[in-house]
Amino acid sequence: MYCDEHGTQDTCYECMTFNYVFIERKEFEEIHEKIRWLECLESAGIDNWSGFEIAQELFSGGK
Repeated sequence: MYCDEHGTQDTCYECMTFNYVFIERKEFEEIHEKIRWLECLESAGIDNWSGFEIAQELFSGGK
């Protein structure tokens, strides 16, 4: 991890920014599973799907 403001690694003692997030293992595994699924979709060419742009708009809040 990196503190952009001060250019330090891990814990930035200048601004006391901790660059770690602690979550339960179950949540980590769920996130990891979703990432793996998304990687498979990307490898299969999901960006060529007709609804891809709609999904991008939904993800960005309809902007």
